[in-house]
Formats: sequence, C-alpha cells, structure tokens
Amino acid sequence: MNVTRSYAIFLRQVYLLRSNTSRWVMIFFWSIADLLIWGLLTKYLNTVGGAKFNFITVLIGAVIFAHLVSRTQVGISVAQLEDVWARNLVNFFAAPLQLGEYILGLALTSLLTTCISLFVMATLAWFLFYYNIFQFGFLLLPYVLILVLFGIALGLLAITVITRFGPAAETFAWIIPTAISPFSGVFYPIATLPDSIQFIAYAIPSSYVFEGMRGVVLTGTFSMWHMVVGLGLAVLYGVLGYALLRYYFRQAVKRGLLIRFLTDAW
Repeated sequence: MNVTRSYAIFLRQVYLLRSNTSRWVMIFFWSIADLLIWGLLTKYLNTVGGAKFNFITVLIGAVIFAHLVSRTQVGISVAQLEDVWARNLVNFFAAPLQLGEYILGLALTSLLTTCISLFVMATLAWFLFYYNIFQFGFLLLPYVLILVLFGIALGLLAITVITRFGPAAETFAWIIPTAISPFSGVFYPIATLPDSIQFIAYAIPSSYVFEGMRGVVLTGTFSMWHMVVGLGLAVLYGVLGYALLRYYFRQAVKRGLLIRFLTDAW
C-alpha cells in the first residue's frame, strides 16, 4: 500500500471538484433540499401537535445522520463511475496502482465531501430550526463513525456490482440509499416494521445508530449494545465488501473485462 498514490487519487478528485461547480451542486442540493423539507414539516407538526412533543429533536437529527450514509456511499461509487464514464479506469491500472490504493483515494475524497456536507447541514439546522447536532456530545463521534463505515461498505458494494456487470449496472449506485432507508429506522423504531422483515433491519448497522439516538433523545439513556453491534456490523461489511470487490476485480482483469469499460456497455 503506497499512501502517496492514494493521495494522488484524492488530489485528482479535489482538482475536479474545484474546477467544476456542478459537482458541488450535486453534493449539496439533495442534502439541503431534504433538510428544508423535513425541517418545515417538523415546524408544521409542532404547530398542529402543540407543545406536547418537539418533533425537531427527532426528525432533523435523523435527516442529517441519514445523509452521512448516502453521501459517503454516493461519494465513492460516483467517483468510480466518473472514471468509467471518462473511459479512464484502464489508464489508472495500467500504472503501478493497486486496487486498495485506488479505493483509499476515493474513500478520502468521499470523507472530505461528507464532512463539508455535514457542516453545511448542521449550520443550516442551527440557524433555521435552532437544532444543535452537538447535543449528543462525544456520542456524536461513534455514531458518525458507524454511519461513515457503513457508507463506505455500501460504496464498495456498488463498485463491485459495476465491476461485475459493467457500466449498464450504474443505476445500482443510486438506488442503494433509498433501498436501505425503510429498514434503517431513520424516522421510526424498528418495532414499527412488520415482524416478517424486521430481521433485515437488525442486519443493518445504521438501524442500531438510529435506535440508539432515539434512546438518547427520548429517554436520556445510552445503549452501549446498540453502538457495539452497529460498529461490529459496519466493520464486517466493510471487510466483506472489499474482499468481494477484490475477487471480482481480479476476475475482470483475468478475463480482460476492464478493457470493455472503454465501450458504453458490456
């Protein structure tokens, strides 16, 4: 593992972001739009429901933390897709660049854009809805860590599917956040789901984060069990995701499939 080569991939993505303002629109638009929609909805619910319950304390935080997963996953998978669209992927691996170095560079880029997006959403939540994301104190760090690791694992899964089935499978990179959202319990407890599909939620690291957050906000109790299980699952999926990607990448190299990335479809 040569960190310098990973830094070169990261630096290339930074230059692309700096030279193309449309990339920043893609980073911020959905985050800000969701924050405004859900923020205004919570203000309306507070008006209708009176002072019995403050919906902002639950829903605004859920929106911000949910975007950590989607922003991290999309940041990795779309960065790889851009290399596919530009037909530049083969050029990378014609150089002495290892798969792990390439993925690390994409992950660093995704972390940068995720941190910027989180800062913007937290700032807007404070000024527009008086919501303080730092109310969780030091618990904020492990929660963010779990969601970011899970986002990286989902990004690896998306790249694996694209490597296996070709650019025609690029839609998979966009639907992952929406597909897992109903099972993550972002806005409601896992117990709300039908009994027959709750097992899916318990296999998703993000569900443990949102269950733990609700416990802190609503009851003031912190569940170490939710945090440990969520972190363990996130790490496990990250390792399995990279192993699966490495396997299919080697198969693609052996069968000459990477050359076919130079065409529009497989």
